[in-house]
Amino acid sequence: MDVVTSRRLIHWALWALVALLALRFLWFATTVARQHTSGFAAYYTAARLVRAGADAGQFYDEAWFREQVAQDTPTIGDIYNVGPPATALLLLPLAGLSYEPARVVWTAFNVVILALAAVWLVRQTALPGHVAAAALVVLLLYQPLYANFALGQAYVLLLGLLVVAWHSYRQRRDGLLGAALGLMLVLKTAGILLWPLLVVQRRWQALLWAAGTALLVIVGSLPWLGLPAWLTYLRLLPGFTGRPELAVTAYQTHLSFFRHLFGFNPQWNPAPLWPAPWLATALPWLALLSLVGISSYEALRAGDSDELFAAFAVLSVILSPVALDYHYTLLLLPLAIGLAWWWRVRPGLRPTLLLAAAVLLVAADLPYRSPRLAGGLWALLAYPKLYGGLLLWAILLAGRRAPGPVAVAAE
Repeated sequence: MDVVTSRRLIHWALWALVALLALRFLWFATTVARQHTSGFAAYYTAARLVRAGADAGQFYDEAWFREQVAQDTPTIGDIYNVGPPATALLLLPLAGLSYEPARVVWTAFNVVILALAAVWLVRQTALPGHVAAAALVVLLLYQPLYANFALGQAYVLLLGLLVVAWHSYRQRRDGLLGAALGLMLVLKTAGILLWPLLVVQRRWQALLWAAGTALLVIVGSLPWLGLPAWLTYLRLLPGFTGRPELAVTAYQTHLSFFRHLFGFNPQWNPAPLWPAPWLATALPWLALLSLVGISSYEALRAGDSDELFAAFAVLSVILSPVALDYHYTLLLLPLAIGLAWWWRVRPGLRPTLLLAAAVLLVAADLPYRSPRLAGGLWALLAYPKLYGGLLLWAILLAGRRAPGPVAVAAE
């Protein structure tokens, strides 16, 4: 068998695998679309309460909100948490439906968004057929994506907005860029560390559009949500990072990492590596300032690039105080950009292995929640998605200067 024939066989085998995995994913989405789970239950309950004219400020009363959730989903206990009041508007168009039909429609909507985002990413990164197929295999096996659909979460919708923001960033369409980032912020407090990138690059018009969009949503929501709900949210937000439960390993963030290693709590973290509360407080700030500072310095040196945008998108997830597995759905865009960089540059064995490690750490369903990894030195193994995100961030910054098909497409 000659080389050309072998490559064709690999090409078609990969696309056949994509088709099989796509059917598997659709079966999974169909299965979970009728389940009662946390996540969707909170969205659905909040939308129903808004439709009924309830006081949205009460959403932050955890006991009261659990009672409201139990009325539609008695087997589920969920809270609104400290999310923006506008999150309650996500499912408002479906609030007139009963739970199961609303979940089915929401799932179908997210499948469509995911398909459009995947096709757009493949086209805009200009990946050849077999590499595009390999990328889609990763997407269809991506554990955070399955977690998002299993819980009926909103991070596929946010991924769609992030893709819109990236496209607009490349095309210098500041209005659309700002609108996408403003919606991400006001709906789920997501993508927030992309704002410093715009500051460093003096994209003032995009920042004005982002702030204006967020303000427009807030003002437009007042007839349904009321001003007290927004004031309550702003009052609770600064103290949210002090919650002791953020030390558990389910949160794959820098804050959880340092708090788990150094912050003692009898309920949530009884066996830290070394009880040192001052380190648990200081190191997250040091890490945040260092990573954002390094990224900003590179942005000043390099100007616009896809890799920079992707690096700041990674930081928006791993430096968030709350990033569970489904939040890592947003890293599908940085991973696609990293893969496009790899194909364009062909950087050699070591960077290839590092990129593969980043993909594996973020995408795989690793047992980081296991109680065996909850204490002592074992806890260092309990943050694979955080490590994968950090590795991806470093790879993207290292590859920021390489020209590629993105710049050509933008022209």
